Amino acid sequence: MPSTDRRPRYPTAREDICQHRLNNDDWDDDWIFEDPQFGLLDGPESADALRALLAMVGTEISDCPRLFTIVRVPPTGLQRVKVHLEHYRITLWCEYPGHCHRWPGVVYTCERTREWFRDVVAMLLDLDPSFGDMRRVRTGSGEYLWICPEHVETYEPGLPFVR
Repeated sequence: MPSTDRRPRYPTAREDICQHRLNNDDWDDDWIFEDPQFGLLDGPESADALRALLAMVGTEISDCPRLFTIVRVPPTGLQRVKVHLEHYRITLWCEYPGHCHRWPGVVYTCERTREWFRDVVAMLLDLDPSFGDMRRVRTGSGEYLWICPEHVETYEPGLPFVR
């Protein structure tokens, strides 16, 4: 996917994203929602655009769900005293093709400094090593997806019943 940056120093979107989010950290945390190339403000159909982005920049991640939302939430009660921390809600998504959806049983809250984004996989493992019973499955094309228990039978039908 080509870069859409006004100053195309990096020919691909992947190189542009890595430069600005990992090396420079000069893009806002919600930049992806405002980038028309990804169409993430379009509602449910944005899951396909997000899966395309994941395929482009996240294929090496297979030990943790790749599709999740992170929402900053306002601190409450004594959390307001911890001014050096930001508070987040993380929701994992089922990656079932054509039916990506939030997995409501997997919602985490945490407080972290801004730098924690670099360590999100380790944090998810600390919060819940089972990822809310989501399973990693391999598709016929060799791609790994994280699937909720409702869809896992499509990929792992189990043993046949014999009388």
